[in-house]
Amino acid sequence: MRISSVLTTVLSVMLSLPFTASANDKGVVLVTGANRGLGLEFVQQLQAKGYEVIGTAR
Repeated sequence: MRISSVLTTVLSVMLSLPFTASANDKGVVLVTGANRGLGLEFVQQLQAKGYEVIGTAR
């Protein structure tokens, strides 16, 4: 899959998500390489802090 088609797909998904903001909203974080290593660690740490995390991997 070409990088441009991956970015287009990710952008489409992100834009389709409902946007709501409040004082307590920590938001959504997109983590690439979330299946192992630093990416996986980032996912775990962000979830523990209350963020909604979208993880991607090959």
